Amino acid sequence: MRHGFVKVAAATPDIRVADVEFNKENICRGIEEAEKANAKILVFPELCVTGYTCSDLFDHAVLLKAAKKALLEIAEFTRDRDLLVFVGVPLEVDGKLYNVAAALNHGKILGLTTKTFLPNYGEFYEMRQFTPGPEKARYISFNGEEIPFGPQLLFQAAEMEDLIVAAEICEDVWSPVPPSIGAALEGATVIVNCSASDETIGKDTYRRELIAGQSARLIAGYIYANAGEGESTTDLVFGGHNIIAENGTILKESNRYRNEIIYSEFDLERITGERRKNTTFQTAQERSLIRVGFQIEKGETSLTRTFPKKPFVPSDEQTRAARCEEILTIQAMGLKKRLAHTNARTAVVGISGGLDSTLALLVTAKAFDMLGRDKKDIPLIFIRPRNLEQMLKFKDILEENKDIITGIVIPKANGEKIDSFIESLEKINCLKLYIMPIIESIEFIDYTLKDKYLKDLKRAVLKHRNKILNIRVGVTDILGSYGIRRDKSLTIYDNIVFKNLTFDLMSILKNDEIDIPISGGVSEVYDMNKKDILNTFIKEVKIDKLNGFIGKTVIHPFQMNVVQAMNVISYEDYMDAKSILDGVGSKYSISGSINCERMNEVNPHTKWAKKIMLLSDIYGVFNKGISFNELFRF
Repeated sequence: MRHGFVKVAAATPDIRVADVEFNKENICRGIEEAEKANAKILVFPELCVTGYTCSDLFDHAVLLKAAKKALLEIAEFTRDRDLLVFVGVPLEVDGKLYNVAAALNHGKILGLTTKTFLPNYGEFYEMRQFTPGPEKARYISFNGEEIPFGPQLLFQAAEMEDLIVAAEICEDVWSPVPPSIGAALEGATVIVNCSASDETIGKDTYRRELIAGQSARLIAGYIYANAGEGESTTDLVFGGHNIIAENGTILKESNRYRNEIIYSEFDLERITGERRKNTTFQTAQERSLIRVGFQIEKGETSLTRTFPKKPFVPSDEQTRAARCEEILTIQAMGLKKRLAHTNARTAVVGISGGLDSTLALLVTAKAFDMLGRDKKDIPLIFIRPRNLEQMLKFKDILEENKDIITGIVIPKANGEKIDSFIESLEKINCLKLYIMPIIESIEFIDYTLKDKYLKDLKRAVLKHRNKILNIRVGVTDILGSYGIRRDKSLTIYDNIVFKNLTFDLMSILKNDEIDIPISGGVSEVYDMNKKDILNTFIKEVKIDKLNGFIGKTVIHPFQMNVVQAMNVISYEDYMDAKSILDGVGSKYSISGSINCERMNEVNPHTKWAKKIMLLSDIYGVFNKGISFNELFRF
């Protein structure tokens, strides 16, 4: 019982109809077995002292007297045993016969919970012999003692104040408003049910869902003990279907048509914690139910219930697939509404290679399907597998979504890897996908290897240049190979290793023959609220542009505004580029820039001018007198 766990049990004993002595012995045997298993709460079926199917034998005083005597003897049997026991028994009170669940603890009868709803339909004729329990509990004299009698009695453990137990009987839980609802609202954390529910086709499934649902509705533990084969007649069959549930989860379930005891453990701390969080679980403001204390010793609880390693992911493949589809649909419905409400023409999805961004992509694609839009309107989506083997594992996903996925990012790329990825894309019928190699391997830095690897990289890029959309330069892995981490106060170009790599890559890849954009290295420094970090990052982006890099890979949203703002073309650059291109073929090869601060020379600057005009279509152009600083406000 330490740490909020309490072991509980549901038992189906061997019985004979109307053989009270035989039944008593087997009930006591079950108590003994449960005690050895360290169970603290044990529940037996409805009317198990006599048998549920006694029919008109319940009218005979001999049977009722024998049942009362047996109940007292069972109670005495619990005297030196540390558990709370519930036993189903017929009881005559004031000339009426009641269906009762008796609570027993340390030799005492603590209370007699009455059945509220008596079935009198189909195969059931309980109202022929029994009377529904009173509306409210009261005290009656039983064997010389005043004992609470009626519905919704609460039994509270002295050693564990959160362990509050209430009982209901069979049909009670099948009714529109089960008595356990009122008990739970006044504090009951564990509900027990002494039951005699017969078997019909499909009833076991309904029973299971009913008990699980009731435990969820009440945010409680629920112990359901059902009558077994000893009750079976030529007309009725009882399966001994015992169930232990907690907050909507079936913890343990017996094998039907076999009389046995099942065990599990309730996590009371979890139950009470969930109740605190659930604001719709409104406890009763005024308390009216009778509370009776009981004694059990606190000790170690040996856990038999299992706790899944992945509690939010169903282990069953079919259930897991259905759950995933439900998640995608819910999220896609929300995005669909936003896209429709804002009249958004497209969506921008950033794919990092992780699960979150992959899910975002799938949700976006599903939302586009729901809106009847072409998924091709989702721009430039790249998937980053860890290696070639991983890419081949999700080849079906690639092939199925090749119309919306732009391409594949190749980490630690070299000439050989570029060849391998292209060949594999061809084999899986995804040759339309582009690739984006990341140059981040130490081979391109090592003095003895770099010439070989640079030449092979150039060969592969030339061979597959129509399939390469962009080349990225890695930073973190390059520096990590040397045990170096960038300094937040310096640009990456202050590091000689990276500076040399930049020179080598630009030397072999920046020419008209290749003409593939190369993007600047990632910066792991992102706190742009700090002025010194912001200024250093701005400086680095400026040097990126000066070295011929097109754009920059960002690792954090805070970097995005800076990179975007600084890649918008200035008014001066745009007008100078236009002037240079207008001068191509004219007799004037040199002119002053628009601000008269530099020379525009047609021959050396034509390529630059063409690039500026292209980038102006991508990033836009600042108005005259406006700089990137203006965009930082947004």
